[in-house]
Parts: sequence; C-alpha cells; structure tokens
Amino acid sequence: MTILGLILSVIYTLAGASAFVALLILGNYPSAVWAVATGIISAITTHLRWLKFRNHLDEWYSARELSPLSLVGFICFTLGVMGVVYHTAIEIMLKKPILPIDQSEIIAIIWAFLTAKSGILLMYTARSYSSSIDTEERSDLVSSQVENQQEEEPAEPIVTVASVTD
Repeated sequence: MTILGLILSVIYTLAGASAFVALLILGNYPSAVWAVATGIISAITTHLRWLKFRNHLDEWYSARELSPLSLVGFICFTLGVMGVVYHTAIEIMLKKPILPIDQSEIIAIIWAFLTAKSGILLMYTARSYSSSIDTEERSDLVSSQVENQQEEEPAEPIVTVASVTD
C-alpha cells in the first residue's frame, strides 16, 4: 500500500504542475489555481510518503509536528468542496459551454474536486503517520522504563554477620 500510495501521490503532483502550466497557457486561470493547489498538497503528501517508505519519517517529524499538516489537509478539503459548490453554481446559472477552454467552469469543478481529494489524502496520511510515530514513541518509552528498572534493582542484598563476644 505504501508504494502504491507513493506512486499515486507522485502522479497527482506531476498532474497538478503540468495542468497548471497548460491551463495558464489556455487562459483558464481559476482552473490553473486549483491545479497548482492540488499539486502543492500532493507534493506534501508525496514527501510524507517518501519519508515513510525510506523509514526516515521519525527523524524529520514528531507526532506533534504532523498534527498541523492534518489540519492543513482538512482546510484544503473544505476549500475544495467550497470550490466545487461555487463553480457548480456558476455553471448552472450561466450554462457555460465546455469549449472554449478559457471559459469552461467544468474544468474548474474537476480541479476543485481534485483539490478536495488531495486534502483528504493529506489529512489521512498525516493522521495515520502521526499515530504510528506516537505508538512507536510509546513503545520505546515503555521499553526504556523497563530497562531502567532492571538496572536499578540490586542483584543480591549484601548481608553482613557480626559476631558478638562477651
């Protein structure tokens, strides 16, 4: 699952970056903004998945540092849903055609949806990796406490016998 998730997040990152350039050239600026947002969010997810794949995630981030990334994912999801609703309302009210591309709202709807999806994936990835790091930290803490207790216990009590002479 990690390799598949890594490959998909790389594909979404490349798709967002290439669509940004293409949509700028074609003149559909709202769709280009959604595409670059999707690319950035997917790049963050790719970074996290790459670190997890290489087993370096705990060296870069602690569980506390991954929690804000989960919040960023939720905010991006919310913005994406709002974008879908907005562009759908514009499409219904104005009945814009798909072509020409520079006036198409359907492309903006699709990219806003992809932004929402990327936000959900970032939120899920950050939360799952945060809980796995937290679990690892707890197990390390418990094992170090057990080792400390074993070191502190004396092996055998020292008994001295004193002789009493009258």
